[in-house]
Amino acid sequence: MKTKWIANVGGAAVVVLMGLLIGSCATEEAEYQAQGMDELNAGRYRAALVRFGRAIDLNAEYAEPYMGRGYAKLLLGDYRGAARDFERAIKLDPSDAGAHFGLGQTRAALGDYRSATAEFDSRIAADTTYSEAYVARAGVRLARADAAGALQDLDAARGMHKENVVTYIVRGHAHRALSDYESSVAAFDAALGLDAASFDAHFGRAQTHLFFGAHADAIADFDRAIELRPSHAEAYLGRGYARMAVAQYDRAVDDLERAIDLGRDLLAPQRSVGVKVFTDLGQAKAAIGRHEDALNDFDRAIDLRADARTYVSRGYTNLALSRFEDAVSDFDSAARRSGETAEVRVGRGYANLGIGEHDLAFEDFEAAIGLAPDYVMAYVGRGLANEGRGDTSGARLDYASAWELAEGAGDERRVARVAEYLRNTRR
Repeated sequence: MKTKWIANVGGAAVVVLMGLLIGSCATEEAEYQAQGMDELNAGRYRAALVRFGRAIDLNAEYAEPYMGRGYAKLLLGDYRGAARDFERAIKLDPSDAGAHFGLGQTRAALGDYRSATAEFDSRIAADTTYSEAYVARAGVRLARADAAGALQDLDAARGMHKENVVTYIVRGHAHRALSDYESSVAAFDAALGLDAASFDAHFGRAQTHLFFGAHADAIADFDRAIELRPSHAEAYLGRGYARMAVAQYDRAVDDLERAIDLGRDLLAPQRSVGVKVFTDLGQAKAAIGRHEDALNDFDRAIDLRADARTYVSRGYTNLALSRFEDAVSDFDSAARRSGETAEVRVGRGYANLGIGEHDLAFEDFEAAIGLAPDYVMAYVGRGLANEGRGDTSGARLDYASAWELAEGAGDERRVARVAEYLRNTRR
């Protein structure tokens, strides 16, 4: 008999078929074992737990009920309980390849990829033609940032059976990890050719489009993924990032807030994810003038972890609110964490201008230009600082430099802005 199980490994749903052998002896425990298998194959996993449990009660030295119960627990998301059952089955029968395979999938679901790899290695050693083990190991290799190794395993599996939706999806993620845009999209296209309603294929292709800057295509795929799975937090998150990239800030705010509402369990244990999401949400709100709301989001990010990028974003938002001393404090905090970058120097320079510290502002802009000689707003800032220090000719030279850089970059908005500064200094 065969039972289908699904686990999420390396961002793609890995679906395999696992053959479980049932003993032919007509004992009572074997009858419960057979009933457990029937329930498992019918998708009644809790009922399967009961049947396998009764078989174990009758004979605790019989490996197969532990293996069957392990698969039922795996499908119910009880990974630690599944691991205990698979380990018990292996102790009773160390050569049980099915138990090794199940334990590998359980270890992968728990994020213990090294142990998972070892279990899949054992399964492959027992039968080098068992293609599902190669596919599962490919998923784990991908999760361990070994995309090339994942493709090797997928190629080995392809030599044993035809590609399917799952193998194409894993292949798509692996090609993206290797920065091969065309091959990644082609793999997801192939998956969708087999199953046009595959959430994982649409979501994976959207991630590839987003990674390579094809934002309109990314939004279209995230739209379809959300239609298929409306409660998937990461799909809203990805669409929010894509919308930010094309300046759809209002809609990006909606997506990021929806992702936070749906993904609290996901974000809570992963502080780096939470910091990024709240910081990006704050940036989107700041872009549409919701500065006070943005500050609240930056505060939430900093509560999770004091991150330089968040302090910089909060600093620029405080600048927009003319809270110059708070901005100076934020840029100082950012500098303590990431060093005196050009972005930090420029932000603090404008904050110092706001509180009338023209000499300090000049020092910041001077340092920023040394770090980033093409930074238009650093020249504008130094021009303003020079004006404040009474050096009109120096200011005019800085504005002229800013104008040339902006014009060379085709930044019409900044060209117009800098031209106004130039006109003012000529009066």
